[in-house]
Amino acid sequence: MQKNIEQITSSDLAQLNSAEFDALPFGMIRLDRVGTVRAYNVWEAKLARRDPKDVVGQNFFVDVAPCTNVASFRGKLDALAESGENTYIFDYDFKFPWGTRRVRIRFVVESMDERWVLVTSTG
Repeated sequence: MQKNIEQITSSDLAQLNSAEFDALPFGMIRLDRVGTVRAYNVWEAKLARRDPKDVVGQNFFVDVAPCTNVASFRGKLDALAESGENTYIFDYDFKFPWGTRRVRIRFVVESMDERWVLVTSTG
């Protein structure tokens, strides 16, 4: 699949097998309603310097990326899920222990219990 985060559709997400998920050229994180990480691809693991095995099952907002547990990130995702809309794109500064990195984020909400965070570098 040769799509970027703006082009990938909900049906594309539903059809990805694990190899395709890990081969994507951008980060993909699947969350449930409360923020538990259900899937975390290789691209995202490299960006965040985290092993997916250590991330899956953890709360994304508390244990994995606490810099996202703010209104300008988590608040936007929760509002999107409540709105009935299913996608939103914005730029965000991820604060890693080794420094801040500007990324483009796209939220895709399939249902209240199926939320995707797509991540790519902005430069």
